[in-house]
Amino acid sequence: MRAMTLIDDRGLHVGAGSRVVKEVRGHRRHSHPFFEILCISEGHTRVIIRGKQVEAGPGDLLIYYPFEDHEEYVQAGRWSILTLRFSPEKWALPISFPSRETTEPLVHLPWPDRFQNLFHQMLLERRTGDRWGEMMMAGYLTIFVALLHRALAFMQEQGAQRESERSQRIGKAIELIHEGLDRDFSLKDLADESFMSESHFSHTFKAMTGVSPKKYLTRTKMLKAQELLKGTDETVKAIAATLGFEDAHYFSKVFRRHTGKTPSQFRARER
Repeated sequence: MRAMTLIDDRGLHVGAGSRVVKEVRGHRRHSHPFFEILCISEGHTRVIIRGKQVEAGPGDLLIYYPFEDHEEYVQAGRWSILTLRFSPEKWALPISFPSRETTEPLVHLPWPDRFQNLFHQMLLERRTGDRWGEMMMAGYLTIFVALLHRALAFMQEQGAQRESERSQRIGKAIELIHEGLDRDFSLKDLADESFMSESHFSHTFKAMTGVSPKKYLTRTKMLKAQELLKGTDETVKAIAATLGFEDAHYFSKVFRRHTGKTPSQFRARER
């Protein structure tokens, strides 16, 4: 655990630091009984926390909750941060700090300048040291927590909007697949329909459906093939052509791989 001198008798510390790190500098696993917030201006650090690894860089905020174990590995290069530490027991603010259960330790700030300016105001106030200082600092801490709540809410809203937009774009590709089962769509065809790059489309499609675009396309064709085999008297060759397969033998091979039976066996069993 770090020494308790990291905060003063008021249970508070605001600081700024800048240096050139010549090689990766690590801080072994530790925790402390107060909040520690790092606002990064320059450089990068790797943090192991809550069983995972995160990478933080300029414009990011790192939040270490009281008694939360973490390891830090500052990367080589210029490293500039603003630091805020405060004890929740000594600073009873009118607004609660965002819950650890709903807040990630790494926050990609939507307005990093606003947070950095606020930290600098707190630094100036700390240096003033007059009888109004504690009241002013309580006000700044309250503003910080409120601004953090606002930033988290904003990012959640933006994330929901992006998710909705992605869903609509992927929905267009899925609609294209179902309406064009007689075609053999390429990845580019589907990505273009969704206004995405092929790699972004493929990653997003799999994240939303659980399968790759190619597997989804093939699975949809095989489900339609089962429907046609059960409900029509069309030949296997005709069904294969309907589903965009030029080679009926290849169609039968794919069908068997998905169902465990040839088209003829499947039809005989279902009837």
